Amino acid sequence: MTRDYSSKKPYWFFGGVVLLPAIVYWLTACRSVEYIDSGELAADCYFLGIPHPTGYPLYVNLGRLAVMFFPGPVIFRCNLLALILTSFSTGALFLILNSVLSKFKSSLTIIAAASISLFAALSPVWWSQGISNEVYSLTLLVNLLGVYFFARYSLEKNNRHLFMGSYLWGLSFAVHMSSIFLSLAIAYLIVSINGFRGLLNRKYLWAIGLFILAITLYAYIPIRASSRPFLNWSNPDSWQGFINHITGWQYRVWMFNSVTKMFGGIKYFGQLLYTQFGLIGGLFIVIGLVNMFRNQLKLAFFFALIILADVIYSSNYEIYDIESYYLLAIASFAIFAAYGVAAAIKFIHDKSSIIRKSFVSKSTIIICLMALPLIHLISNYPRQDKSRWQFAGDGVQNILASMEPDGLAFIDNWDFYSPWLYLRYVQNIRPDAILIDKELLRRSWYLDFLQRYHPDILQGSQSQIADFLEALKPFESAQKFDPPKLTQTYEAMINSIISNNISKRPVYTNFVSAQFYNFKQEKIPVGVVYRLEDSIRYIPFDLSKIDISSWETTGNSLDIREKTALAYVYRAAMARTEYCRRLGYETEARSYADFGMRLQRILDNRPQ
Repeated sequence: MTRDYSSKKPYWFFGGVVLLPAIVYWLTACRSVEYIDSGELAADCYFLGIPHPTGYPLYVNLGRLAVMFFPGPVIFRCNLLALILTSFSTGALFLILNSVLSKFKSSLTIIAAASISLFAALSPVWWSQGISNEVYSLTLLVNLLGVYFFARYSLEKNNRHLFMGSYLWGLSFAVHMSSIFLSLAIAYLIVSINGFRGLLNRKYLWAIGLFILAITLYAYIPIRASSRPFLNWSNPDSWQGFINHITGWQYRVWMFNSVTKMFGGIKYFGQLLYTQFGLIGGLFIVIGLVNMFRNQLKLAFFFALIILADVIYSSNYEIYDIESYYLLAIASFAIFAAYGVAAAIKFIHDKSSIIRKSFVSKSTIIICLMALPLIHLISNYPRQDKSRWQFAGDGVQNILASMEPDGLAFIDNWDFYSPWLYLRYVQNIRPDAILIDKELLRRSWYLDFLQRYHPDILQGSQSQIADFLEALKPFESAQKFDPPKLTQTYEAMINSIISNNISKRPVYTNFVSAQFYNFKQEKIPVGVVYRLEDSIRYIPFDLSKIDISSWETTGNSLDIREKTALAYVYRAAMARTEYCRRLGYETEARSYADFGMRLQRILDNRPQ
C-alpha cells in the first residue's frame, strides 16, 4: 500500500521545495556585481538611498537589513537576500498549487504540486532571480503570497484570506508597480464571488483599508529623500518629484508605442515561454487550461486574467530586462501545467484499476514527476551558473585601468555605470577616478548628486548648469518646454564641464557619438576608452592592463547584455589599431589587431 500523501500537512513538502532550489541557487549564485541595476541597488541598500523609479521602499529596507546582518561582501549579502526570497517564492507557488489541486483528492496531488513548483523554480527566468540582486525576487514572493490568499478566499470564502490577500497585494506595490498586473484578476474574482452588490459589504472596506495601509510604505521615499541620501533619484522630497518617481514618468517613452511592437513583444513572450516550459511543459499547460476551465471556472479565469494583463503590459514595454516582468505570467502558466499533470494522473487512475492498486505503477508516476524538475536542472545549469561570473566588474575595471590618475570619464551604458556605483562608493575602488553617466546628466537630481560628491568637477560651470536647470524645470514638471533650448543648454553645460576640467585632469569617454551630444574634441583611443584632446597626438598605453580572460574562459555563449558591453571594448580596440597605423606605430597596431580578433571570436562565440 502506498502512502496517502494528501492526508498529511504539506510542511515537509513546503520545506523541500524551498530548500532544494536554495541549494541550487547557492551553488550558482553570482559572487560579484551584475549588470543592469545590481550595483546601484546594492549601493542603495548599503547607504539606504532612493533607487531609480519607482523607488522600491520595501526592497531597499529589507536589503539594508541584509547588508547589516548577512555575512560576506556587501554585493553577496544582497545576492543572498535574492536567493532566500526566490526560494520562498517557490514555496509560495507550491502553496497555491496544493490549494488549487486539493479537489483532486489524490495521494499523488501534493507530489505533482511539488514537482511543478521545482520545475518552475529551475526555469531560466525564475532561476535568474535567485542568483543576483534585483527587486523582482521580492516582487514575485509577495505577489504569489497575495495570489495564494485570494485563491484560498475563492475556494473557502474565508474573510481572513481576503484580508491577507489585500494586505499582501498592497505590500507588493511597495516593491514594484508591476503588481498592477493582478488588478483585473482580483476585481474579477471578487465580483464573481459576491456580485456587484456584494462590493458594498463591510468586509471589502476592511480589505481596501488594509491595502492602503500596506502602500503607505511609500511614505519612506519623501521622508528619506529629505535627508538627501547617497542616491536621491527624482528628488522625491517635493510633491512633483515624488509623483514623477513613483509613476516612473521617465520610462513612458518606451511604453505603448505601436501595435506592431506590441505583437513583437507577444511573439517574444511566446518564445520565452517555450524556453521556460519546453514541449512537455507546454503539453501539460494545454491539458491544464482545458480541464481547469471545465472544472474550476472562476480560478481558471483568475489566472488567465493575470496572464493577459501581464502579457499586454509587458509586451508594450521596450527594455532589455523585460523577462522578469513576465514572472507572474510564468507562475500562472505553471499553475495550469500543474493542473494538467493532476488531470492526467486522475485520467490514468480512473481508467486503470492496476494503477489504483499497484505500488510499482504509483512509484513510476512519482519518479516521472520528479524527473521533470531534474531535466530542467540538468539542461539549464550550465547557462545559469554564475558562481564565477564577473563580467560587469571586469568591464568597469578595464575602464578604470584605461584612465590615468584623477581621470574623468563620460560613460554611455548603464551596465558600466551601475556596477561602478557599487565598486566606487561601497568598495572604494579607484576613488580618484570619476565616471559621469551622460544620460543621467539630463536630470536635475543627478546634478545635485555630482555637486554633493564631486563639486570640483562642476567648478566654473555653475552658470551653464543654472541655464540648463531652468530649461529642464518645465520638462520635469510635465509642463510645456522648449526642446531646442533644452538641447542647447545641455550641450553648453557638457562643453563647459569638459573645458573647465581638461586642463586639470585627463578627460575620457567610452562613446564617440550620441543622440543628444557629440564631443568637440579629438577622441584618442586609449585602452577601452577615448581620451579627449584638442589635437591628435600619440598617447602610449600598455595593452596588458586590459583583462578579457573572464569572457574568454566562459563556456557559455554570451547574452545580448554581455555582447553589448564587450562590443565597446572591441570598437575601442579597432579604433586604436587604426590610430596606431596612422601615426606609424605598426607593431602596436598589430598587437591591437590581434586583440580585436580575440574579441571578435568571443562575440561570435567561436573557440579560441
